[in-house]
Amino acid sequence: MPLKKGRQKTGGRKVGSVNHTTKEIRELINQTLDVAVIKRRMNAIEDDFKYCQVAIKLMEFVVPKLKSVEMTGNSEKPIIVQLPENMNTKQLRELLESTEDNTEQDEQE
Repeated sequence: MPLKKGRQKTGGRKVGSVNHTTKEIRELINQTLDVAVIKRRMNAIEDDFKYCQVAIKLMEFVVPKLKSVEMTGNSEKPIIVQLPENMNTKQLRELLESTEDNTEQDEQE
């Protein structure tokens, strides 16, 4: 017999609680990783490309990945951008051009 829709959860693990095995593994990894050893090994890498690859891989554990966000406007309601009062037209054009340049570089990569 299936459960009724909207029934509250009873028992089991609470939302957001950490699995005990996962917690123990993370603690073990933290104990075995030595920052000095990682720095020494990173400095031993002579090839710049390889160094960058390793650094990027390590950053994934420190810096969270960001998702792309797409802005779409409702045809009935325009998107309004408020600029600082002291920004003149020349500064606005420079800002837009630099943004376009960065967008083109990102697309090429």
